Order: sequence, then structure tokens, then C-alpha cells
Amino acid sequence: MHTILLKTLNFAKSYPRAAAFLLGGLSILYFAPFHFSPVGIISFSGLLYLVNLPIWSDRPYLYGWWFGFGYFVGGLYWIANALKTVGLWYFMPLGWFGLPAFLALFIAPILGLTIKYSHPGVKRCLLFALLWSVAEYARGHVLSGFPWNLNGYTWSLEVLQLTSALGIYGLSLLTTLLFVSFASQTKKFPITCVVFL
Repeated sequence: MHTILLKTLNFAKSYPRAAAFLLGGLSILYFAPFHFSPVGIISFSGLLYLVNLPIWSDRPYLYGWWFGFGYFVGGLYWIANALKTVGLWYFMPLGWFGLPAFLALFIAPILGLTIKYSHPGVKRCLLFALLWSVAEYARGHVLSGFPWNLNGYTWSLEVLQLTSALGIYGLSLLTTLLFVSFASQTKKFPITCVVFL
């Protein structure tokens, strides 16, 4: 296991854009039909852990965009398939790459502002979760909105009942907080997040 972690860390140091893209793409596995929630923890906490590396901390907006691009390429593949199904195959690259590249612009400032205004630890996790939720809200309302792949959608129907009190954006905030909690560098914070949800 230690060897795998070292190889992963070396890959992230050598190819930071590819690592950010893969972390974003990996996060899609916590949505339907997989519902494998630990992947969200690996993806988001891994991202916040890697931005502490010197090579990552000098360009957080760029790596935030790459994370968002991977996140949306994996989550919006169906749009290209829908275009092909209705005979608009020549628009498929827009579904595969154009829309994800645009939507990644909502994600890029999250990482950049988080790095600029916080230090590693609980405050960084809280700021990242808050900014992620604000970006999800903006993405859901700007230009008539596209609230697809909100982190709150990852849960089963039992947990989704919380949306009656919190709304989907409130549940997304709590979910993102859980996902980044393992990057807090404390033992109590992740446990508190898990107990709360």
C-alpha cells in the first residue's frame, strides 16, 4: 500500500494537470449508478492534500480548472451520446469537451481562492466546501442554470430526505464538507462530519 501511495504522489508531482483531471474524473463514481461514496473522499481530500505540494500551490486556478474539467467530462458524457442518438454527431465534441471546459470555469476559482485565503487544516476544508457550494448554486442559476452533478445527489433516498429541510444546496454543502474533511489534518473533524450526516 505504501508503494502505491508513493507512486501516486510521484505521478502527481510529475504530471499535476493529469492528476487533477483524474481526481476530478474519479469523483464521478460516487454518483448513480455506482454510489461509491468513498471515492468522493479520495477525490476531494486528495485534491486538497495535493495543493500543499510546492508544484501545485503556484498555479491553483489552473489545477482547479483541470479538476473541474475531469469532473464534468466524466459526468456529462451522456450529452455527446444524446447528440449522436438524434443524428447531430458533429456536435459530439461540444458535449465531450466544450461544455465541460466551460463548466470547469466555475470550479477553477474555488481552488485558487481556497489556497489564497486559507492555510492547510480545518479552515481550508470549510472554505473549500463553502466555495464549492456557492459555485454549485451559481452553476445552477447562471445562464438559466445547469444544476447537474451536485454533490448532494450522491446519497440514497433516505439521506435525500434532508433536502426537505436543507435544500439540495445545503445537502451539497454538508456532502462536500464530508468529502474534504480527511484533508483537515485532524482526527476529530472527519469523525464529526460522518456523525453529523
